[in-house]
Amino acid sequence: MITKTDLNLLSAKEAAVLIGVSVSTFRKMRNAGDFISSEVKVGQRLKYAKAKLLETFKGETHKLSSAELLKLSIFSDGKNFNNFSGNTIDLTKLSLIDPFASLALLIFLIERSRMKIATNLIVDDRAVCKNLKFIGFFDQLEAFAPLVTWDFSLLGMSNYISAETMLPITVIKRKGEERRVVEKLLEIFTQHGFSESIGGYLGWVLGELGDNCLTHSHKKLSERVCFMQAQRYSLGENTNCIIVAIADLGEGIQTTLKTNPKYSSLSEVEAFLSAFRHKFSSWPDEAKRGKGLTDMISIAIGNRSLFRAASGKNDFIFDFYSSKKSLSILRNEPTLLESKGSKFGFILIDKDFTPVERDVADEILKQEIERWKK
Repeated sequence: MITKTDLNLLSAKEAAVLIGVSVSTFRKMRNAGDFISSEVKVGQRLKYAKAKLLETFKGETHKLSSAELLKLSIFSDGKNFNNFSGNTIDLTKLSLIDPFASLALLIFLIERSRMKIATNLIVDDRAVCKNLKFIGFFDQLEAFAPLVTWDFSLLGMSNYISAETMLPITVIKRKGEERRVVEKLLEIFTQHGFSESIGGYLGWVLGELGDNCLTHSHKKLSERVCFMQAQRYSLGENTNCIIVAIADLGEGIQTTLKTNPKYSSLSEVEAFLSAFRHKFSSWPDEAKRGKGLTDMISIAIGNRSLFRAASGKNDFIFDFYSSKKSLSILRNEPTLLESKGSKFGFILIDKDFTPVERDVADEILKQEIERWKK
């Protein structure tokens, strides 16, 4: 129960200013029942709990704990979520969901639809479903997954005002289109305290991952598509980070690498991890490919952050954040929403840093991968 003593209470005028609407619009929203969860009666007057308003209408920037940062997919209970019953997925059980998890769920549902498997989503008007609505999650399902259904009337989102630090899912179909995503992100995040220097690395990350996803998403240029999404998080009072995620509908990281005869005999795990090494590529040697994913590792090492990748039964975190070593590769089991397509998640911490040389990153990867051969 909300009480006057434990929450900062606002007048109607103050609440209207907080959520960015006029007083008259605020009154219409109140009459429609949009503020029931935040209303507190003080004498004969109604007041509004600031914390509840921020949670419901502003999607206030979430502070990541160390445990959440390590998971890079903020599910309330990932194992139970994976083991959904029949063809129904209950989104109301989620407390929070980050860009990597949002795209993992999107790719999972699209692949099910393409396999002619119908899926029903249970939704409501809580913050997670509102956030998914804002980032265009349901719009992408309508466009790419016709066999996924949900009850629109339960979303109750007509008056939802999303966080300004949350970028909607963007569909990329041609190389270079990720630049508009970078420009928009920089515009948003520099207004919220991010340094301008982070922009170059953000463009590098999205450019390399976007190129990889588009190249391997489909053999036909006309069928190539990948999805991008990003959101700002806080790591404390004075530290910001961005979680960017990219996913495609291709055959997967390990499957693609093994089309190169040089790597066809590698195990699934070894092929998956080796794809991040320098000069390991599905392309022939003369194409001089196989640098982009290594560059992501170079940036993550310099930034002392986290990089996550998944496809098929492989779901790994490259941890440079909490590990005392240069790198610790952690496997997530069970895989988060298993699907063929490649999913990448990158945490970029806003601080001054220098990426390590590509050869250094490759050697660190080589040493860590050795233990996964056993």
